Amino acid sequence: MPTNGQKAATMRAAKKTSRKSTVDETVNYTELAESKKGMGFDKAAKSVAAKQGIPAERARAVIAAGRAKASKKAVAANPNLKKVPTKGSHKTKGGTYK
Repeated sequence: MPTNGQKAATMRAAKKTSRKSTVDETVNYTELAESKKGMGFDKAAKSVAAKQGIPAERARAVIAAGRAKASKKAVAANPNLKKVPTKGSHKTKGGTYK
């Protein structure tokens, strides 16, 4: 025989599944979609510098090292990683580094 706690848990689970999801009309979804763009290399470097308490130049090196360690699968998922210069790379016509 189920206890009162088990009955309550079952009732909560049933309530969650029966709720209908509604669209919140106060949110501007087109603006939200546009804001998905990443923060950019310089802003990311500034953020790393502030968090770790290191100079901005060193923070740029930290981010570039992370890109150098990225797998091919990660680069395929995020093509912006090709825009980060790494040691021994040269800039191509499209703005990417090879």
